[in-house]
Order: sequence, then structure tokens, then C-alpha cells
Amino acid sequence: MIKTTEQATCSGALTVEPETPVAEVLRSVRAVGGGAALVAQGGRLLGLVTLRECVFAALRYRNLPEVAIAELMYSPVPVAGAWEDWTTAYAAMIEQGICHRAVVDAEGHCSGLIGLDDCWGGLVDTLTDRLPVPEQAMSRAVVTVKETDSLLLAIRHMARHAIGCVVVERRGKPAGLLADTDIAPLIQYGVDLATIPASARMGREVPVFPVDGAAAAALAALREPGVRRLVMVDGLGRIVGLLSRHDLLRGLGREQAGSAPAHAVQEGLEWRAIADAGEDAVAILDGAGRVVRANRALAELLRRDRAEILGHPLEAVLNTHNAAPIPRFWLKRRGGDLALAAQDPRNPFGIPVLLGSSPLELDGLALAGQLFSIRDLSGTLRHEERDQLWGALMEQSTEGVLVISAAGGIVEANHAFCEIVGCGEQALLGSELAGWVDHGPAAPLFRALWEAVDSGRDWRGTVLHQGRNGSLHARELRVGPVASGRGAPARYLALVSGMPAAEPIWCGAGDWFEREAGAVGLENQLRRAIERDELSLCYQSQVEIEGGRVVGVEAMVRWQHGERGLIAPDGILPAAERGGFMPELDRWVLRRACAQGRRWLDSGLNFGRITVNVAESHLRCRDFGATVRRILEETGLPAADLEIDIPETALATQDRELTAALDALNRLGVAVAIDNFGTGPTSLLLLASLPVRRLKLDRGVLGAARATGSGLTRAAVAVGRTLGLGIIAKGVETERQRDEWLAEGCGEAQGFLYGRPAPADEIARMLAV
Repeated sequence: MIKTTEQATCSGALTVEPETPVAEVLRSVRAVGGGAALVAQGGRLLGLVTLRECVFAALRYRNLPEVAIAELMYSPVPVAGAWEDWTTAYAAMIEQGICHRAVVDAEGHCSGLIGLDDCWGGLVDTLTDRLPVPEQAMSRAVVTVKETDSLLLAIRHMARHAIGCVVVERRGKPAGLLADTDIAPLIQYGVDLATIPASARMGREVPVFPVDGAAAAALAALREPGVRRLVMVDGLGRIVGLLSRHDLLRGLGREQAGSAPAHAVQEGLEWRAIADAGEDAVAILDGAGRVVRANRALAELLRRDRAEILGHPLEAVLNTHNAAPIPRFWLKRRGGDLALAAQDPRNPFGIPVLLGSSPLELDGLALAGQLFSIRDLSGTLRHEERDQLWGALMEQSTEGVLVISAAGGIVEANHAFCEIVGCGEQALLGSELAGWVDHGPAAPLFRALWEAVDSGRDWRGTVLHQGRNGSLHARELRVGPVASGRGAPARYLALVSGMPAAEPIWCGAGDWFEREAGAVGLENQLRRAIERDELSLCYQSQVEIEGGRVVGVEAMVRWQHGERGLIAPDGILPAAERGGFMPELDRWVLRRACAQGRRWLDSGLNFGRITVNVAESHLRCRDFGATVRRILEETGLPAADLEIDIPETALATQDRELTAALDALNRLGVAVAIDNFGTGPTSLLLLASLPVRRLKLDRGVLGAARATGSGLTRAAVAVGRTLGLGIIAKGVETERQRDEWLAEGCGEAQGFLYGRPAPADEIARMLAV
């Protein structure tokens, strides 16, 4: 008899209000023995929050028990119909990577929750005769921590890999298991997790299982009370993997629900004859990721017989002992492409390839499995030898080489160019050339490049710019278009050579040198203005879109110049970057803003949070964390009232300095926001691992979404909500923009619609109303 989700639903599903504190929700979830709660208000279902998300949030919030659960919930809520059978609901949760779904009736009313564990007992009874071998089903990417590692580090590993437990190891052997449910009680009471070792909370009796054990024995072990995972060990007792209840059932639920197996469908289509006629290497995977069909091209590419490929997981087939593994996160995706150059250490094939993956469908019916393909890109690149020669030229050349697209995007940059401009390759690639014309000491060089590309013709001249140590450098610059087959410029190639700046320089543009000389003079004046305390701050309010309540203010620097009048940040910051004293300017702003925040608090004014922007160059200073702590101590501003905005471009290269700075802020209790989110290449895995509390969405995201008709804004907001981050829209100037952001689920905004930057006394009058 097929049972429905309503029969498996958790009785009395927990429902909480969005403003309920996390600590209270944790207590309630643990009291009912569940793993999730529905978030609702006024009878309207708003979201779903899991115990695991509450644990992961410890990385972002210092005082997590005081945080409202609305900050952690994700929406929309995944739902299952009350009439669906267990196997269909189970398969959907496995494919979507979620552990719970809300159960709704035919009229859309929610009647409870169903979780993976609710389906476990019923499913395992019907599928025991088809369980996979534990060695094939287990996850080899087991994550371990040492007994002396802190619980905070364990949570960071869990969040980074989106898992619910880590193995505590002692000299390569399992000493215990540490799950999110073990850490939840400490979070509930606000315990400092950084001071508690993993050994204090791990399970003392480790459920271990031999890697060559039988499926029936593994199933019996997993049916023991309280056992949800087995640590797989070899003959010497060393950790080799992890096997969960759901690993044994993964991919089998949909077959039981009635969908045709992938291999049966393909046999009916005479799959081998069709697939062997193409040039791409192709494989069909079942729901568990095993190869059930492989064409001749795949066998030849891997230099194996088909019999050696069939029945094995794709990951084991592709990742050989002499090559770094193809990214596991990509292999687990249900769709998408991944291009690998021949020299890529993750590429085991020795040729440039395009890996493709897509869900299996037949006449619109989704099947259990995937279609996987490997395309040889050697022909697309014309000749691999040419590609190698070009790569050698790029890396060995002492000249800076930059390749720019016709639209002005940076396509390639060699090591010499990165050294010249003082910027990492990852930060440059994929960015817009126009975005660098006012960025850093090399801004004049980028400005000349942009003007040359904008002209659309050959350009040659000499450019003067400031080096990292403040000295002047002259660069011989040559820029020329590379025509496409139709004659129009397809790309631009720029070559940059070094030369001594011993005499006056002509730069191809008549007044360029005068402009740059004036810029150097402005930098010296700005440095003196900082030393003499001649700058000032204005503040712009940040508000809740619904209701208009002020939730924060952002500090913005101003400079009343004797000759040029009032200079805004877009004139001050580039000068400080060029002059190499951005950290000094940041410290000035930070100290004045914190002191003002303290004065507002002493006057009984609640401003929410005070936001200060920090440049990437300052963020990577060794003493950054100590500087923030010292300023907070000097001014008396509570750390919880300060938010540091860092540019998304700073995340392009995650290094020790960046990690140390963000960890220092997290320990202090200072919130971190990612500024201009949506304009850079930040990955979700990186974002989930960082102690970030808020995303500030650039107004360009809304404009691009409107122009293309895409769901870009919705996707950006969903990223933040999924990771439990606050969302604020920048540059909101019209009611239409406000309504659009509100419709996309954004709760806070900042911009001229709510007020222009104003002096502190005007902000005080506004807060007093």
C-alpha cells in the first residue's frame, strides 16, 4: 500500500512568528524532537527555518540568541501535496538538496511538515532488496576536525560543505561524531563556541562500519536507535568515508514511484546506435550517479572498455589517481556546463574539454538520472599548440599584456600586467575596464586604456602613473583592435612596457599630463587635510521599505576644498587610493563615525547601526582588527552598533589577510556587509563560509534585470535569504524602484527617495521625530 505524505507528516508541526528569537525557536524545535519550523504570521506562511540553519548562523551573528528567526528563514517554502506518496516526496527532497517540505492540501492550506527521516522507515522496508553496496553509496568526501578544534571551526566546515555533521578524528581514526544537533543547545544559550573544543560535544560511541561490509549489515546498523550515519573505515580502522541513511536510498525513491529507469528508456530508443554516431563522449547516469550507458567516444577518451565503466559512479570513472579531481560540487549538480583548459590541474583528459550535464527527460517526463557529455574543444580553439604558445607568450613576456573585449570587458591579463597595476588576475578577469579608471594608483593607465578602446582605433603613447611606493612610472602603451571575420573589432590587444620617467612626457592626449599633475597635487592636499582634521562626515539613512523605520545610517566623507569647493567621496576616494593612504582616510572616517554614534546614543537617539565603508587595501592590513577594536574602545560605541561595508571585489581572492580581518570583526561582534553585491564573481560556497550579515545590492542589478527581463534581482535576494543574510537595496530614488525591490522580497533600502546625505545635526532631528 502506497502511503501519502499526509500519513507521514510530523504531528503538530511547529509554527513560529517571524520576530521570535532564535533561542526560543531552538528550544521549541528540540522540545518536539523535530528539525525544522514553519514561519507564519496572520495565517500566512512566510518561510521555513531548520535547526541546521540556526547552527550555521553562529558564523554570522555574535549574539545569535537575540536575532529574530526571520533573519534565518528561507522562502518560498518548498511544498508537497497531501496526496503525494512518500517516494515522490523523498526523491524530490533528495534532488533539491533539502530535508523538509511543508504539506498542503488541495486548497493550499498547510497541514504540517514532512522530513527525510519521516519517509525513511516506510521506504527502507520496500527497497531492501535493491540497496546499493555501501562502498559505492558512501560519500568519500568526509569532513573531519581534530579533537582540539573549536566548535566554531566545526560549524564553519559544516556550512562550507552544506552538511549536518563532521567526524572528530584522532590520528586518522574516528574518535567521535559531531552533528548540528549536538551544537544547537549551546547556541540556544549563547555560549562562546570558539572556546569549546569539538571533543566536548562529540558522540563518545562512534558508529563505525567496514568499507567492504554488506548492505544488509549497514542497514541493520542504521536502524539502531539514534544512529543516522556510519563512519566507514578500512582494515586498519582509518576513516575512508561516511554513510548516511539516505545514501542507501538515494536515487531509488523515484524508481519506486513509477518513473521509468534511465537505462530502460534508452534501450527502447536504441541508444547505443544513436550515441555512437556522434563525436561527443556521452554517458547516462542513474539516480545514484552510476554510469548505466556509455558510448564508444567515452570509452576511447578514457581508454577503457565499456564494461569497466558501466555500473561505477561517474566521479570514480573520471577522477583518476594521476589527476586532481573534477570539482565535486559540479558533478553533483543537475545541470550546467564546465569548461576545462588542457593545462587545468582538474582536467584528467589532456585536451581542452567542455563538460555538460542535464536532467533526463522524455516527452516532458522527468526521469531519475542525468545525461553527461564531454566535448573536445581542440577544434573550437583551432589548434591546441597555438593555445599553448599564446599561454607561454602571456606568462613569459616582460611586457604587460591585456586582452579586452569589444564591449570593454577584461578577457585576459598576464602576470607582468598584474604586477604593473598591482592587482590580482582574478580581480581583473571578467571585470569592466571602465570600472578601473578611478581605482588605485594605476588609474591613469586604465583611463588611457579605456580612452583608446573607446576610440576604436590604434593608439600609441606614454602614460604616467604612480607606483605602490608613491614614485612616478612612465609606461609605453600600445593598443590596437583585432578584427573579426566581418571586419568589426572583436577584441583589443594592449601592450604595456616600462620606461624611466626622467623628462616631461607626451601622452597622446594634449592635456593629460596637466590633469595628472593636478591629481598628484590634490593627493598631497588631501593627505594634509586628513592630518589637520579638515574633512567632515555626512550620513544617509537606511530604512525598512514597509513602514519607513530607520534601521541604520551610512557615513560618507566630505571635503570643503578652498579652490574646488565641496568634494564628494567619488573625488576623495580615488585620490586617497592613488596616493596610497587609503587606510589613513578609513581610520579617520571610522573614528569620527563611531564617536558620532556614541553621541547619538547618549542623547537617547536610536539610529540602528552606523555603517562605514572600508577599502580593500585597508582591510588587508595586518592591524585592521586591532584598529577597529581600539577605535571602539576609545569612542565607547558598542560593537553591535557598527557595521563595516567591504567591496565585493575584495572577495575575488580569499587569502589569509582577508580571513583574518573578517574573523577579527566577527569576534568583536561587528557586523560585516558586502557592498555592491551582484556586480562581482562571488561564489555561494565562499559567501556561505564568511561571517557576513548583510548584502547591499547595487542599483545596477535592478536596472539590468529590468533591461533584460531576467530574474536577476529575485535571484540576488534569494541568495541572501537562503544564507540567512539581511538584504538592503542601494540607490533607491523613485517610488517605482522601491515597489520593484519590495516585490522581489527586499526589506530595506537606501537612496535619495528616503533622504540625501545630511550633517549629523539634521540626522539627529530626523531620529528624534
